[in-house]
Amino acid sequence: MGCGPYKLKEWKPSQWLVFEENRFADPKPRCSTVAFKIIPDPVVRALELRRGSVDLVVNDLPPDSLAYFQKKGYPVVRTPGSNYVYLGFNCARPPLDKKEVRQAVAHALDPEAILKYILDGFGRRATGLLCPENWAYDPDAVRYAHDPGRARALLDAAGLKPGPGGVRFRVLYKTSNSKVSRQIATAIAQQLAEAGIQVSIQWLEWGTFYGDVKRGDFDCFALTWVGITDPDGLRLRFSSKAFPPDGFNRGRYSNPEVDRLVDEGAREMDPAKRREIYLRVQEILAEDQPYVSLWYPDNVAVAQRGVENLVLPPDANFSFIAGVSRR
Repeated sequence: MGCGPYKLKEWKPSQWLVFEENRFADPKPRCSTVAFKIIPDPVVRALELRRGSVDLVVNDLPPDSLAYFQKKGYPVVRTPGSNYVYLGFNCARPPLDKKEVRQAVAHALDPEAILKYILDGFGRRATGLLCPENWAYDPDAVRYAHDPGRARALLDAAGLKPGPGGVRFRVLYKTSNSKVSRQIATAIAQQLAEAGIQVSIQWLEWGTFYGDVKRGDFDCFALTWVGITDPDGLRLRFSSKAFPPDGFNRGRYSNPEVDRLVDEGAREMDPAKRREIYLRVQEILAEDQPYVSLWYPDNVAVAQRGVENLVLPPDANFSFIAGVSRR
């Protein structure tokens, strides 16, 4: 099935996906077969790599494991990524329906600290959905420096004065129950507490968590967008016409000017004019903060010795597998 370098040969649910060379492919893949092994637990993934029972793991090991494999001399390929990690809001729920409150959250957060102490530096600070390598990226979009004092001032102006215990308002933060997600959630809760925002964390099994996000059943959450190449992705995530099930605007963000601009950008054929349109969209989104931009994770592949030609694309899709070889 498919027209790429491989075709599906065997699928054992929760165990394996085995692919073999597509005889019509040109150029031919370097390896005639590829097997994807399903290993849900990150600790087991690391153990299997150490045992030699898997050849390659891509973007699926926690930072502490990556440090181990680097120290032991395993081939580790690390490249800047285009995927985008963000804190999303339910913009239809007070007080998060006010942009000043969302701006306050952005100032209260310290993504650089999370990158350094939890992710061991495997990423770079994000400024918006489009990464710096994207042709429509806005290098001049508003940045939100970590400034709890500014956050408190914005909340004061929004009428959210400190109450008992210094709490201004409460939010429910939903996340998956993976180890790193739990660490990030705890750090976010601690940082927001400095501004008087009390965060209750709900750790959920992935399917339940993602289902709640798609339904809009959250105050805030953190997730990753992958595969963002064309800036038309902004329309599917921020247009008021893209509320689920018609799109990915799960936070119910709405701005008439953004609606007009993203529709215009989808119709425009001139790249220079499109870029001007999307620069303006990014300016508005930076002001309105329907998402707080956190980081662009690095792409990291760890391989057995002898695995060669590891060239990771920016969005870490598996197309590169066709060029991988093994001595």
